Amino acid sequence: MAKWAGTLSTTEPYNHLGVLPVRQGNKNSEVFDFKIVQNGIPYDLTGYRIFFCVHFDPYISVEKNAVIVDAKKGIIRFTMDDDCMQKVGHQEGYFEIYKEDTFLDATQYFTYTVQPSIIKQLMDGESYIQRLEELLEKLQEAMDKSQEEVEKWLEDNRQKIDDLINEMDQFFDDKKIEFNDWFESVREILESIDPGGVLLSEITRARSSDRYGTFNNLDDRLEEIESIITSDAKLVTIKHDFNQYPHAVVTMWEKGLGVTGIGTKTAFGSLPKTIPMTIGYPDDNNLEIYIPHRYAMENPVLTKVSDTSYLITENEGRGIRVRLFKEGY
Repeated sequence: MAKWAGTLSTTEPYNHLGVLPVRQGNKNSEVFDFKIVQNGIPYDLTGYRIFFCVHFDPYISVEKNAVIVDAKKGIIRFTMDDDCMQKVGHQEGYFEIYKEDTFLDATQYFTYTVQPSIIKQLMDGESYIQRLEELLEKLQEAMDKSQEEVEKWLEDNRQKIDDLINEMDQFFDDKKIEFNDWFESVREILESIDPGGVLLSEITRARSSDRYGTFNNLDDRLEEIESIITSDAKLVTIKHDFNQYPHAVVTMWEKGLGVTGIGTKTAFGSLPKTIPMTIGYPDDNNLEIYIPHRYAMENPVLTKVSDTSYLITENEGRGIRVRLFKEGY
């Protein structure tokens, strides 16, 4: 049963409860029933959480959970404990309203006065209320004591620590000697496999490429070369203006002079031959020619011979002819 009852508002500037007396040391008897209102209307507390809050100068703040008795009517119940009555005299408390962990609202302050009890007067209050300075002093004392204990332990065990360090040094020295002995035993085998380290030096240099940089190992570089060789390189883009997607045949020859006809063997060049190619169609008036990297040209020059014939050349004397075939031809 509640000892005190009243109404607290979240909107009115004052309440009319007067001063509510409570006594230190009372257990489960300082019970308050409050109705919380907003603009004179009961505050619907459904799904909310309520906390009683009070601050004791200079450093101590208290926050305690209150019980919602009737959420729709805004009725709550709160029982004060020693934390809420730790200082004699007038105190100001209030209630905060939360939705989960989000603060929503708060009531106006109400005043209660804490009366001393004989039992509390006989107790050492300093063991209950700690100032921040006192806590810091005790923490520093504990740290100093711990440091002294560590230093004492190190001093008492100095010889054991020195012996352990010496044992570790000897262990590593022994392992170093064992490694050197093993390496000398296999040196002749290694030198017979790769005299002078020539093979190892060549393998190391083979990891580097002037164009693609240095790889972590030779396998990575070989994988890179394989991916380049097996992939296609773009040769040229041809604008044909056919308004359709034509087919194409790509023919290549080396060291030919001038423009030779397809299938014509010249005295200065190789016999033209078709090469693998892939066609890309950005739209119905342009096409892109892709060929394997081994046929790629560094600086190809495109010359239009006719509407369906194009010649592609480079400085090294290679020539590529592209013949286009419209649909229906």
